[in-house]
Amino acid sequence: MSDSQKTELAIGAPVPNFMLPVINRGDQIVLGDLKGHFVVLDFWSAECPWSVMYDAYFHDRVPLWAVQNIRFMAINSNADESDNRVRAAMAERKLAFTVMRDPGHEVANAYGATITPHVFVIDREGLLAYHGAIDDRTMEREPTINYLDNALAALLAGKTPNPAVTEARGCTIVRQQES
Repeated sequence: MSDSQKTELAIGAPVPNFMLPVINRGDQIVLGDLKGHFVVLDFWSAECPWSVMYDAYFHDRVPLWAVQNIRFMAINSNADESDNRVRAAMAERKLAFTVMRDPGHEVANAYGATITPHVFVIDREGLLAYHGAIDDRTMEREPTINYLDNALAALLAGKTPNPAVTEARGCTIVRQQES
């Protein structure tokens, strides 16, 4: 990815709107239609061990978040993961959350996402409230702090997440090579 494609969204700034196809349903989602809800976007991979490690976390929380007016969507921006591969991974892991296709990595580029998983939390007004890691887990150590849960709890209480930015850890998003 060239430096001109790299973006760093500022906390409190409006997030870029997008419309993406939903791989596992066949419809499309427009982010702007979710204004009034808190939104968790997760740049997700069918094959990255880090994404796989968090699948159950998201699967269990999505129904709980729904009653709290929090919407969750995974975005697959990997050029090397076909829609069929994504659907197969979801079936194997019995995942019921929404996964959208980001063709050409346009949304990943606009948000500055370079790895999976990388989460972005958007407030009810469409402003970026948090981005980074889900928690402080490493491959060798269980998590001691859940940044995403803390950010959502702060927002639900009318407060600002602290920290609002953490370093996401995971697998590099596979982008198509430009000719």
